Amino acid sequence: MAEHVQRPEVGAVGAQLLNPTETIEHAGIVVGVNGIAQPAFRYVSAEQPGVTRQLHVTRNCSAISSVCMLTRREIFQEVGGFDESLPNGFADVDLCLKMRRSGYLIVYTPFAKLYEHEPQRDKVDMSSVAIMRERWSDTVERDPYYNPNLSRERADFSLGK
Repeated sequence: MAEHVQRPEVGAVGAQLLNPTETIEHAGIVVGVNGIAQPAFRYVSAEQPGVTRQLHVTRNCSAISSVCMLTRREIFQEVGGFDESLPNGFADVDLCLKMRRSGYLIVYTPFAKLYEHEPQRDKVDMSSVAIMRERWSDTVERDPYYNPNLSRERADFSLGK
């Protein structure tokens, strides 16, 4: 993670997060799937490579989880940090989207693997959803790192309907 965050074009780097059942909790976040955003490959076995080996390669993505996020202080301050009015999991997505808007890349790396022993629950605050839809409507409609022909119900990079 430290290797990537030192690159001047990188705003934040996230690790592969596993839950105690050895399945993926976070491997980057895809926006516009299942509402506002969903962790990529959530609940897929950590032993699986994912579609086109996406779980085993370092790649750019729209957002990463704040559970394990590495960023430089000056970038964090430049974009205004976390928006505290966005509870329940959208503050990290908002931060990453602000970094991307400022021209920085968001990087997921599978070479840093951690366990999240108390995974986040899927409770969604509707006021946060409204804020995110208003603030990021273009991005929520079209994640540049997720092909529009892929599923919009789950972020597992499978074909959509």
